[in-house]
Amino acid sequence: MDDDQDVYQLHDPDLPPEALEDHMQPPAESILVHCLHCSQEYQSDQIIWVPRADESTDKHRLPGMWCCPVDGCGGAGFTCDIWPVDPDYVDPKTGETYWSDDPPMVEGHESDCECAECEMARDEQEAEYEREAEEYKRKVASGEIKPPQVTDEEMPF
Repeated sequence: MDDDQDVYQLHDPDLPPEALEDHMQPPAESILVHCLHCSQEYQSDQIIWVPRADESTDKHRLPGMWCCPVDGCGGAGFTCDIWPVDPDYVDPKTGETYWSDDPPMVEGHESDCECAECEMARDEQEAEYEREAEEYKRKVASGEIKPPQVTDEEMPF
């Protein structure tokens, strides 16, 4: 980020309107958050809105991004790279919770059950993931499908 580039916080009076339309804005009431990129914890009201550096009118490019305030960190977006520390946090607007336990492997068992039946179900699930990954690799190698490629022009910044 350039030192002379404008940055804003959620409650700044001159915050651009598009920042309030962004679905990854921090919550209105500050909470303790953790950035997955830099592993730092801080209050969510420190998350900054960084507008695009150029004035591109391309409607597919983001006008800016909510970013981790730690110098040199690339973390961006509340509930993308920046998460509530409290596992019981509930979004006051939507009532949505962000943390949940993995579902149990066998109905009626706990999610962390270590019985033979649950272990076998986990092994079967892992084998299914591996089969799907191998099938994807085969299709890419044969040219049946093309993997997505992101060019620099498609990057939001």
